[in-house]
Amino acid sequence: MLTGRRFMLRVPTVAVDDQRVALIMPIGATLTVTSDTSFEKRMIEVSWGDRKLAMFGSDLTARGEENFQADAVPQDPDSVDPQEIPQLLQGAEVMNDIPSGIPHSDGTDRIKMTSGEYEDSRGTASAAMKR
Repeated sequence: MLTGRRFMLRVPTVAVDDQRVALIMPIGATLTVTSDTSFEKRMIEVSWGDRKLAMFGSDLTARGEENFQADAVPQDPDSVDPQEIPQLLQGAEVMNDIPSGIPHSDGTDRIKMTSGEYEDSRGTASAAMKR
């Protein structure tokens, strides 16, 4: 149970408000878990200042620090530019897939092979439908 615990984010993390608008929670945001359930399924409810939000508990525990020093300076909720959200999300996904930050040397070959396999299977399926 996470209810009542406080976390400070070390990595920008996605949360949603009650209108289902996605927000990128900035590094340094201090969140308090107010409920182990929320208005969104499989999410927990957190408060950020006076805002009630929902986020995945696994995101909070993986990207937040529970025992943080109180002298850290959190960012203002309005300081995140909405234009940056796709970049932050894509960057987080890439970094999760490639922990070292260096792509594998055969990464482009794997993409080409997978694309070719997909094209072949699609052609086979199309031919089967025509028959």
